[in-house]
Amino acid sequence: MAKACWRWLTQHDCASIRLYQMNLARISLLSGLSTGVRLLCGLLINKVVAITAGPAGFALISQLQNAFALSSTLSAGAMSNGITIMTARHEGDEPQQLKFFATAFLAVMVTSLPLTLLGIIFSYDLASWLLKDAGYFYVIIAAAMTIPLFAFASMLTAIVTGKQDVISLVCINVISSLLILVFTAVMAWFYDLPGALIATATYQGTLFLVAICWLRSVPWFAFSNFTQSVAKPLAKDLFRYVIMAGVSGITINLAQFAVRSHIINNSGLEHAGIWDTVNRISILNGSIIAAVLSVYLVPKLASSKNDFALFQTVAHAAKFIMPIFILICIILSTFSETLVEILFSKKFTEAGRLLPYQLAGDVMRVFTWFYAHTLITRQKILHYGLIEVVSNIGFVVIAIFGAVIWGSFAPVIAHVVAFGLLALYCFIRLMFMARPTDDQRRDAVLTK
Repeated sequence: MAKACWRWLTQHDCASIRLYQMNLARISLLSGLSTGVRLLCGLLINKVVAITAGPAGFALISQLQNAFALSSTLSAGAMSNGITIMTARHEGDEPQQLKFFATAFLAVMVTSLPLTLLGIIFSYDLASWLLKDAGYFYVIIAAAMTIPLFAFASMLTAIVTGKQDVISLVCINVISSLLILVFTAVMAWFYDLPGALIATATYQGTLFLVAICWLRSVPWFAFSNFTQSVAKPLAKDLFRYVIMAGVSGITINLAQFAVRSHIINNSGLEHAGIWDTVNRISILNGSIIAAVLSVYLVPKLASSKNDFALFQTVAHAAKFIMPIFILICIILSTFSETLVEILFSKKFTEAGRLLPYQLAGDVMRVFTWFYAHTLITRQKILHYGLIEVVSNIGFVVIAIFGAVIWGSFAPVIAHVVAFGLLALYCFIRLMFMARPTDDQRRDAVLTK
C-alpha cells in the first residue's frame, strides 16, 4: 500500500506536479495571510481578556463561545462545507447554481430564526447554566439575536469559497477580524467581564456586515437570486452535508462542555480557564490549516471522480501541509511557557506545561482532517458520524477517568490518545484508497 503511494507520486510529469504545488502554495499563502491576521487579532483579544477577566472569566467566555458555536452549527455552520462543495460542483451551470443558492438561503432561515426565538425565551435559564449567573441574561439575548446574521454570513463566505474567489474571501476575513479586534478590545478594557461577554456574544455579526458591503457589486449577489423556487433534490443533497457537519459540531462542543464542567465541578473555574487557554492556542494554531483545507481542498475534492482521484488530491495536500504544521508545533512546544506568559499573563503559567501535549494531539487531529474531507465529499454520512461520535466520546471518557491518574494533564493526554488512535485509523483507510483499479488509474487526472 505504501508502494502504491510512491508509485503514484512518480507517475506524473514534474511540470504538472509543480503547477499543482504552485496553485496550492498560492492559495495557502493567501489563506495564510487571512488566517494570520485573524490569528493575530485573536491573540490580542485573548491578551486583553486574560488581563481583564483572569482564568475564571476566561472559562466563562469559553462556555459562551461553545454555546454560540453549537447554535451556529445548528443554524448554518453545518451547511458551510455542503454549500462550498455544491457551489463548486455546479460552477458553469448558472441556473442550477442559483437554484441552489435559493435552497441554501431558505435552509438558513428555517434553522436560524427558531434558535433565536428559543435563546430569547430561555435566556435566564441559559445564563444560569452557562455563565453561572442569571443576571447575564442580556448576554444570551444578544447572542441569540446575532445567530441569523452569522448564519447568513457563513452562507455567503461558503459560496465565495466554492467559487474559489480567494481574494474576496481574504478581504472579508481580514477586514472583519480587524473590526472585531477593535470592538472586543474596547468592550473588554472598559467594561471588564460583562463587556467581554457582550463582545463575544455579538462580534460575529460584524462578519455579516463586511460580507454584505464587499459583495454588493458581485453579479451573483442579488436578492432575487436567493428567492427563486427551491429545488428538492438540491435540498436533499444539502441535508446530507448538514447531518455530517451537524454531528461533528454537536459532538465536539458537547465534549468540550462535558470536560469543562467536570473540571469546574472538581477543580474550580481557575483550572477550567487554564485548560481553555491551551484549547484556545490549539484552535488558533489549527485555524490556518483549516482555512487552507476549506478554501483549496474542498472544491478540488468536489470535482474528483473516484476514490483514487480523491487520494491524489489529499496526498499532495498532505505532503505540502503536514511538514509545515509539524514544524510550527515543535517551535511552539519548545517555547510553550514563555509563549503563554506573553500571549496571556503570568496567571496562566500552568498552561505552558500542558501545551506540548495539546500540540502533539493537534498534529494527529490535523492529519485526520484529510480523510474526513474525503468522507464529506462522498457524503459518507454514517461512516463520518461514527468517527466523530466515537472519537469525542473517547476523549471525554479518557479525560474524566484519567483525571485520577494524570490530574490536570488528563484532558491534554486524552486529546493525544483519542486523536492518535483516530489518525491511525484514517491512515489505514487512506492506504486502501491508494490502491486504484485499472479503470480508476486510467481515469485519474491530476487536479490542477
